[in-house]
Amino acid sequence: MENCKKIICLLDTESLLYCSAKDIYFTWTATQNAIKKHKSIIYTTIPEFISFDYIKDGYSLYLIKNTETLHIYPGMKTPDNKDIRIGHHIPKLIYSGFFDTMFRNENQEC
Repeated sequence: MENCKKIICLLDTESLLYCSAKDIYFTWTATQNAIKKHKSIIYTTIPEFISFDYIKDGYSLYLIKNTETLHIYPGMKTPDNKDIRIGHHIPKLIYSGFFDTMFRNENQEC
């Protein structure tokens, strides 16, 4: 069965508008509470929740920027053909712009 639990981080104003009909968590506490309640789809604006720590709880991790989606997972290839590993600190990579060239339209439903 396909994993249907998702943590989706909205990275810019356009992605917020794109997903505006959904419950979006804008604070650390609200996002953490949604995870503790095992909500199946969690929209947040806080990149720190895009962490491989949540994979063990059954969540898939996504970024949305400018209405384009990027699925983040261990072993994914970077543009220079390197693997993203469990030990990588994903929020630092997000803040540094590392993923900016990797976004594409994956038709992620908001």
